[in-house]
Amino acid sequence: GGMGDLVLLAGAAAALRRARPGGRLILACRTAFAPIAALWPQPPDEVVGLDLDPAAWEAPAPGLAGVLAAALRPFAGRRAAALVDAAQRPGWFGPVLAAALGVPAAWCCPGAPEVPRHGLRDILLHEFGLAGVPVEAIPVPPRLHELVRHDAWLAALGAGPAVNAPWSVGDEARAAAEAWLAQAGLSPGGFIACQPGGAAATALKRWPRANFAAVLREIGLPVLLLGGAEEAEALRSVAAALGGPGCAVLAGGP
Repeated sequence: GGMGDLVLLAGAAAALRRARPGGRLILACRTAFAPIAALWPQPPDEVVGLDLDPAAWEAPAPGLAGVLAAALRPFAGRRAAALVDAAQRPGWFGPVLAAALGVPAAWCCPGAPEVPRHGLRDILLHEFGLAGVPVEAIPVPPRLHELVRHDAWLAALGAGPAVNAPWSVGDEARAAAEAWLAQAGLSPGGFIACQPGGAAATALKRWPRANFAAVLREIGLPVLLLGGAEEAEALRSVAAALGGPGCAVLAGGP
């Protein structure tokens, strides 16, 4: 998932920790978003960053085996008691990782109706010499809000509901952020943050940039446009459409 998915997962992770106080909680997510977990009210015991976006691979293709091998390398020789694929649209990677870890139990909770696509999963399991393990799909009504969906699979696992605890930022990170904002001409609490890019893999979920610019102009506050490094050009185009001072761009990192 993306940055928003990790933010919304924080309460569910805390619920798992509460339900299994003696267990060790490991989060596997894309490397670009891994630092977010350190800000969770109850951070995981370990975060494994993956330089892999499974949604970008829907069929066998050159290079996939090498990318997957690198993603599985941090888990070599490890065993886990259980695996939860918390993605709204579970794909092939969860079952492959479950097989690599040799878990006795694995679950997913699809948030939208999908046509099963087991072909790529089966090809990769065979190529890597892994024995597939059953992944139980926890049924929920389609198109639930993510927080409601998380509560549903937590309840099915006897761990719910999610723990809603306040987030906090350490003094060092806060000072660094305030220094960056000052350099960008923004004051804490005096601007609106906007992430106009959305899901790069799903163009339908991306609102037109001109619409963002129109709404932001109407709000009338200074703006901080956020996105990944690959979105820098798109963010600059929104900034140009806004016009005038009081607009900063943060693409990828400070």
